[in-house]
Amino acid sequence: MHYKTEDGTELLTSPTLIGESGDTIPSEVRDFTGYTLVSVPEEDSFKKAQLTNLTYVYRKNPVAAATVTVKYIDTQGNSISDSIPLSGNVDQEYTTEQKIISGYTFKEVQGNKSGLFSTTPQTVTYIYTKNPIEIKTGTVTIKYVDTNGNSISDEITKSGNVGSLYTSEQKKILGYNFKEIQGIAEGQFTIESQTVTYVYTKISTPTIIKTSVIPPKTLSVKTLPKESLPETGDKFFGFTLLSGSLLILVSTTLYLLKSRKYK
Repeated sequence: MHYKTEDGTELLTSPTLIGESGDTIPSEVRDFTGYTLVSVPEEDSFKKAQLTNLTYVYRKNPVAAATVTVKYIDTQGNSISDSIPLSGNVDQEYTTEQKIISGYTFKEVQGNKSGLFSTTPQTVTYIYTKNPIEIKTGTVTIKYVDTNGNSISDEITKSGNVGSLYTSEQKKILGYNFKEIQGIAEGQFTIESQTVTYVYTKISTPTIIKTSVIPPKTLSVKTLPKESLPETGDKFFGFTLLSGSLLILVSTTLYLLKSRKYK
């Protein structure tokens, strides 16, 4: 009689039984720890000059195995995805999977990514390297225009990392007054390009009317010849005339005074 497992492993071989031809062979069921009988041979009898084999088949009872833990970490040992616990019976097969994790590249696996459950806890670790961080930048264009949209000063382009702050400035432009701003004067850089526009009005200047000016005429002055002074005889005549006039004036004055006295 033979006692075997389902995979053909011999559990026990009993001694050979001897009997008379035609006698019934007695059934001998046995118990084996950790196994369950699944197949019993049909009743048989001894045959003359022939060896009869009777086989009892047993199935191994399932034994709960220790957990297989699958981890996903970076090169610093930090967890980057949830761990997965696998459970099964001893000697049952297990398999693990490599994940695609955003922002990371697979590097290596530590432990048996596939194997058999056992009574001892097992760990399978997938290690990843972090991808370089892509720094995204944005731009802001600052324009200065008149009310007709014409540029009146050089544009300014600013760039920076997305999320960082930017500012813009109002200029003083000769001949123009600031009117309004279109866009966000201060804010954050974004992936999309932005524009800030400062609008100005032109200062009006008075109209100057040109008139013709007639230049004044230049008057010509004629210089008369200077009279020559009288000679000595002429000087004397003049002096005599002046003396006589004074004498007449004095005489007349005295006369008038006397006349008033006698009245």
